Amino acid sequence: MRQSVGIPDPYGPRPVQLEGPWEKIDRGSGWNTYERLVATRDLAGSAHADVPARDRSGVLWFYQGAGHSLASRTKVGGGRQTYDRLAAPAATPPATARPDLIATDRSGHVWLYQAGRLA
Repeated sequence: MRQSVGIPDPYGPRPVQLEGPWEKIDRGSGWNTYERLVATRDLAGSAHADVPARDRSGVLWFYQGAGHSLASRTKVGGGRQTYDRLAAPAATPPATARPDLIATDRSGHVWLYQAGRLA
């Protein structure tokens, strides 16, 4: 979730918290450059939730989780504007034990980015 000025809502990724207040974490500004952000679990194997993001020109970027912060972004590649959906399903095959990033294009084809190949 982003605020209108491009600052993400300050509630960072974490396991579900059932009691007490959520801790606010400032993720900085400039997030409005992205037209798609995906909430994921640990894609890169760092034991922290990661954030793939697609900018308005179709470039896919990857922010690896680093505890209460995110590492600097890494460019995955361009041409991703053809995808109309990006998702990281919670259920994963036992062989990887990490979620994969799945995309569908406008013609209905499904594309798979395997865990660990984004970072």
